[in-house]
Amino acid sequence: MDWDRSTISIARSWVIGEVADTKTEGSAKPLPMDSDLAVVLKQHRERTKKYDSPWMFVNPATGNPYWPSKIRENHLVPAGIAAGIGRVGWHTFRHTYSSLLREHEVDIKVQQALLRHADIRTTMNIYTQAVPRAVREANRKVVRNILGKQGDIEAAVRVPETTKSFQISPSPAA
Repeated sequence: MDWDRSTISIARSWVIGEVADTKTEGSAKPLPMDSDLAVVLKQHRERTKKYDSPWMFVNPATGNPYWPSKIRENHLVPAGIAAGIGRVGWHTFRHTYSSLLREHEVDIKVQQALLRHADIRTTMNIYTQAVPRAVREANRKVVRNILGKQGDIEAAVRVPETTKSFQISPSPAA
């Protein structure tokens, strides 16, 4: 944590009980840290400093990080099932974060940077899902554009009984 610059850097990983380098060089680049998150992390760090560990999320029994698989099976999966969303895992958070960025209309290049994807296609095709509200809103915009107002006369869709196609024409005056 760089408290002065408000950034988080992932300097190493903990995989099956072994300390390792991050997956890619890009994974070690600093990420912005929101000021509200910084407050929470500083409070957490203060509570755990007695364990004298360089890890942010330390298991007090070992001084090392918790085993991710144990947290997943003992906490995440039961919580997901109880919430009615099924079995969730660590990547569920990445996919959710990506979809929330999309819902907030964050530029796709910014999404790519925050998710640390070398290839933007990974961000677009694997992580980011269409948000139902956004899909409905996009559809609404197109429909209203087509059916919108033509001058002061509202448009109406007229489907001639003899054809399968339709045309848009002004509504008759009432």
